Amino acid sequence: MSRTWSFFPAVALLALRLCGGMKSCTIRSTPGPVVQRGSSFQVSCTFNCMCGAMYSDHPPKLLKELTSTEIVVNVANITKNVTYSCRCKCAPELDPCGLDIAAGSSPPTPVLGSPRCSSRCCMIEVNQSVWTQHLEIQFRAEPHIWTYSPDQVVQTGPEQCWSTGQCWSVSSLEPFTFYQFRARSRLSLWSRWSANVFSWTQEEVPAKELDVWSADAASGFKSLRVYWKPLSVSSARGRILGYRLSVKSRKSGSVFVSNVTANVSNHMVEFCEDCEVSVWAFNSRGTSPPATITTAQSKVKPHEVLPPQDVHVTAGNHSVCVSWRRPGSSPLLAAYVVEWYREGNKMEELQWVRLGRDDNHTLVTGVKPFECYEGAVHVVYDQRSVSSSRFTGVSTGASAPSAAPSVQETVEGNQVTVAWTTPPRGERRGCLTMYTIYLEMGSGPLQPVFVPAAQRMYVIRDLSPARYSLWMTASTAGGEGRAGQKVNFSIQQETGLSPLVLCAVAGPVLMVLVCLYHSSAVNQRFRVFFQCLMLDVVPDPANSNWAKDSLQGKGNMNLQLQLSNSSATEEEEEPSLVDVEELLLPPPLSCPETELLHHQTNYIKSFSHDSYSSAHTQTSLDFTVDYISSHRPGHMEEEDDQEPFAGMQDFFPSHNLLTEPMELGWKLTLNAVRIDCSDFLLSEV
Repeated sequence: MSRTWSFFPAVALLALRLCGGMKSCTIRSTPGPVVQRGSSFQVSCTFNCMCGAMYSDHPPKLLKELTSTEIVVNVANITKNVTYSCRCKCAPELDPCGLDIAAGSSPPTPVLGSPRCSSRCCMIEVNQSVWTQHLEIQFRAEPHIWTYSPDQVVQTGPEQCWSTGQCWSVSSLEPFTFYQFRARSRLSLWSRWSANVFSWTQEEVPAKELDVWSADAASGFKSLRVYWKPLSVSSARGRILGYRLSVKSRKSGSVFVSNVTANVSNHMVEFCEDCEVSVWAFNSRGTSPPATITTAQSKVKPHEVLPPQDVHVTAGNHSVCVSWRRPGSSPLLAAYVVEWYREGNKMEELQWVRLGRDDNHTLVTGVKPFECYEGAVHVVYDQRSVSSSRFTGVSTGASAPSAAPSVQETVEGNQVTVAWTTPPRGERRGCLTMYTIYLEMGSGPLQPVFVPAAQRMYVIRDLSPARYSLWMTASTAGGEGRAGQKVNFSIQQETGLSPLVLCAVAGPVLMVLVCLYHSSAVNQRFRVFFQCLMLDVVPDPANSNWAKDSLQGKGNMNLQLQLSNSSATEEEEEPSLVDVEELLLPPPLSCPETELLHHQTNYIKSFSHDSYSSAHTQTSLDFTVDYISSHRPGHMEEEDDQEPFAGMQDFFPSHNLLTEPMELGWKLTLNAVRIDCSDFLLSEV
């Protein structure tokens, strides 16, 4: 009975150990269970208690014993297989741990020959001094990691090998890719890796069309600049030698073809309204599929498609997120193109990304900080943009500009025109938001002027005469930049008469002219002289009474002058006076523009008196009427030599013009117009 009870605790303790799987230690070797014969290494044991020992061979031979949780033993120049074990003196007692070390020999390192590659496969020659059943070949295309695939590496038959060694085929490679290869073999141990060999796989025809976009040139649709992105290595499948462009008119069928070099990514072509532009990339094996854009009218007209709605741009550190809402009238097959470029550099730096019809946002990367960008979201249908929404003033960082605008001023009267150029691109430090013009005079600064960033000129008006100083600054979202260089200018005092002075001078003159105009004599003479300098009909002197009498007197003028006065002495001779009437032709009622003007013709009608005093008291009815020129007798011969207006000094009468009106009728004749010219005769005495 007692034996039965003693048996059960022993079984329970064994079951506990078996179920728990508890060992007293853990043992390991630095190279692993298989080591190179003659090599050196370490074997270590980690115990579960503070007391342990390491043994070798069988029966066990104590190598080292420590009151510690770990024991390390150095093994040098191993020549045979060895078993190492460790035991820990714990309560309860636990199982020991052990490790078998196999000392084997590794085969010589394989030697690889130069690979022979097609576009998808490389054949590699492998030479081994000791034949092994196990051979591993790895490959990689930098910068990728080494790869081994048993399905890709296969030993070929002797008929496919060009040498006495072994030939292995590495398949499923990419065209025009630089590959590296290495190999190792195994007997009981793996050999060292062989030296790397490398080779390019051959080219194939480009597999994909180019990503093409266009921009209208600034000359106004006379030319079209076509852009394309270089193909990736996997799509190019070779070294791209160049690009070929063709412009084909759908109406005339004419084709223009141009080849450009491989280092070019855009080209200018002539614009036509119904043309198709195709671009190819080509390598030594052939050309890519064509990428086409069209300028022809598609089935969907641009005005029928709404542009992308609610375009929103959010700038990050080095990226920009562009989002939009799809318009309701977008064609089913429409897609989107988001383009961007640095402000003012569209033709030189245009970039774009092509998206699907269901996309409504994109992340633009590679954006330079402290630069200003602009762009657009296009709706694309049938390889052409049918509508777009633009965005401007996008920057991933902004600070105050480090330079100021360059200013040029022009003074005109009491105003100054300020023109300027923007700071250099690298010194703007973001998108410019406005310019500030500062103006200062001797009495102090004036109110600053804020100008939008799009302007390049501003006119400051109504400046007072003074000396001024002017300077400008530029601003971004990061703040106002430094002040520019001051320019000085002056507003001069106006030297001309002010309007008040002009009115004070012109007023009295105008009143005198108005008074003279209301004088009938002056009015009539001005009308005669200025309105009708030439008469409609010139009177014929041959029909006058004087001419008729002169024919009888054979052209002699009969002037009966009183040579003496009854009240004068015989020694004192006074000149006799002759009363003369000047007959003027009446002015016409109007002066037609088609008639030539001509001078007023004057005639003098003279008569004699019995005495000097009778000229003031009575008029004799017996007188001889003669018509003579209004010139004095002494100047008759000089009539032809005088200037046309030599007698203008006698135009006005010697008496007061306002008190002696001249009476003229509308039916005037040479016989009716008379003027007293006695004063002229008296002046001759």
